Amino acid sequence: MKIGKRVRGLTFLHAAAADKQQIVQLQTRFFRKNTADYGMPVAHYIVHYADGEKTEIPVKLGWHVHFWDCYAPARIMPGARSFWTGFTTEAKRRDPNAPDACLWTMEWKNSRPDTPIDHITFTTTDTEATVAILG
Repeated sequence: MKIGKRVRGLTFLHAAAADKQQIVQLQTRFFRKNTADYGMPVAHYIVHYADGEKTEIPVKLGWHVHFWDCYAPARIMPGARSFWTGFTTEAKRRDPNAPDACLWTMEWKNSRPDTPIDHITFTTTDTEATVAILG
């Protein structure tokens, strides 16, 4: 993503996805052997400043992002600032009061607001979770 200017911070809109088998693999590998302080690292935003320096912003499942299918406990995550809920056609037909699609926002405060950001890249940590960036 090209930025080309100074910013005080950024807000990322994203969601994760995994099928049932992948979720079992994530739980077995991470939750049973949790070595991270908060959440499972699934991706990184890399901020490239105009002066050549860069910084990595970790994205952790269960802290900054969760699965798009609105798993109810995921609606309370300390690292996600807020979330949006919506409906697929099937969910609307089943129950118009039970959204089944969620997007998560993660805020980042720039520690170098006087230095322009050239661009931001995104990389995954090669887990079973896929992270989609929407904005």
